[in-house]
Amino acid sequence: MINKDRPVAEPKETSVLTSILLFCGLFWVSGLLRRGAALFTSWLISVAPVEAIPYVKLLGALLALVLTVGLVVLYARFGEGRSLRSLGFTRHKALNEYLKGAATGFGLIAAIVLLCWAFGGVRFVGFGGFELLPFFAALLLGVLNVREEVLFRAWFLNSLRGTLTAAAAIAVSSIAFGLIHLSNANATLLAIVNLVLMGAFLGLYFVRTGNIWGVAAIHTFWNFTQGRICGLSVSGSLSNGSLLQFAPTDEGIFGVGAFGLEGSWAATIVILAAIVLTAKNFSTFAIINPRGRE
Repeated sequence: MINKDRPVAEPKETSVLTSILLFCGLFWVSGLLRRGAALFTSWLISVAPVEAIPYVKLLGALLALVLTVGLVVLYARFGEGRSLRSLGFTRHKALNEYLKGAATGFGLIAAIVLLCWAFGGVRFVGFGGFELLPFFAALLLGVLNVREEVLFRAWFLNSLRGTLTAAAAIAVSSIAFGLIHLSNANATLLAIVNLVLMGAFLGLYFVRTGNIWGVAAIHTFWNFTQGRICGLSVSGSLSNGSLLQFAPTDEGIFGVGAFGLEGSWAATIVILAAIVLTAKNFSTFAIINPRGRE
């Protein structure tokens, strides 16, 4: 059952079309802010000493996060009269929720990797070069890179829930989440479908827990485990340096292409299982309530 005191269902009621148009506007502006932060970071990197570059990248990620979160919070507060709690920024058990989310994100990718490895979709090559500072710098960079959760779950999903049922709001926001990855390198139809499913899982998890910390951690450790622990592409992008080294193959039904694990049938199976297990924690009323309110 969902705690009635949880804050995820406090949206101002707007039409679905209005919510979608507002989301597109916020997403576009956030992209401009992110590019501005990236340009500033690139300039800093060009003038900074080599040993300071990891810290400059962290600063850039922090700046992009602050700008994106600030945009969403300011609009939600002054454009819709909503509180931080309505966006999932709660203090109650925040660390505990984050740690559970981190374990969930790591566990999902571990399950996908094991499934692919067992059926020849990836092969273990060896151990990568582990350096403590770059490893934790990359982890912190991933922690700061949670802008998508703020936009898709904290604001867009909640905005849709002012008009739609919880299930419908999750579906619409999940489709949008998958579609933004269409331009990624080596994207395939299966990869986009899997990302839509992942968006659905994150939406369910967000509505169940009532806070942003869990889904932010899942997203962070989902990406971090793929790239920095397993050495595989993350949504079509390959990271430099990892704890382990797995090589993708096209062998068998669980073959992994250039897009990475998210483009495999193993990911489909694991994400669907996660959705089913998460959905079991909801009452029927919580899912079909026409106002999306518990």
